[in-house]
Amino acid sequence: MALAARVLAALAGLGCPHAAFAHAAFAQAALLHADFPPRASMHGGPPHAGPVHARSAQAAPAQAPSAQARSESAGGAGAAPAQGGRVAASPADAARACAPPRQVAERFIAADCLDCWTAPRESAPAPAEWTLDWIVPAAAGPDAPLAAAALPEGAARLADLEHAASALPARLDWSLPRRPTLRLAVQAGPAWNGYLGLQLRSRGPAPDGARAYLALVEELPAGSEGSPIARRLVRAVVGPITLARDAPSLELRALRVPETAHPERLRGVAWWVDARQRLRGVAREGCGAG
Repeated sequence: MALAARVLAALAGLGCPHAAFAHAAFAQAALLHADFPPRASMHGGPPHAGPVHARSAQAAPAQAPSAQARSESAGGAGAAPAQGGRVAASPADAARACAPPRQVAERFIAADCLDCWTAPRESAPAPAEWTLDWIVPAAAGPDAPLAAAALPEGAARLADLEHAASALPARLDWSLPRRPTLRLAVQAGPAWNGYLGLQLRSRGPAPDGARAYLALVEELPAGSEGSPIARRLVRAVVGPITLARDAPSLELRALRVPETAHPERLRGVAWWVDARQRLRGVAREGCGAG
């Protein structure tokens, strides 16, 4: 029941309605599964607009895909077609998606810079490089062309790094240790009424001042949503999360699925930063500890 209570508390903290229904659903999950069960579907219809064009659209509540659909969609451009027009991930694609990165690039653009999205000065990342893309709110507010995908947490991340939010676009590159002492793992599910539960596990000693973040990241292939380059767009994030100093940590959080996201492209991602806010490790849903 501890699992149910903690996930329910996370939902309640986000103002999630129908608490009695949520309590029953998560209590059943806790009794039947030591870990999260496979992701279930959410109520509501699929969205019809992506992050760039959503400002003029009336998006319906997001519907989470089944675990099978998410697995099939994870393969990318080189995957084989599957029944119903979906894409099935090959073992090679899955291995590439879970390969531990040696470099992570955080890319920041302002919500009022449409050219930064459609004509970036970026090239495709190297095979051993990961990217995290942030859209930072602009002075134009909801009238900015990319406002639907802008996150205040992006501006907060820049502030933590003492980087001026006005000096955009910006790219920050981080080299990751080859043999990290602290490793993270992410698992997703269950989903309910537009919310998605994420589970974060850490193992290994956490350095003093280390903090972790959990996020829903939309994996956008090159050519989608008007972007000529592939992106891992941060759509929702929670943190900082304090990690246990000398013991494994288990953290549960519920995140709202953005109405303008394509749920089949969402992945749970975690990363941790040191006391100087430098990104030191990253993990992707469905992969081992990284």
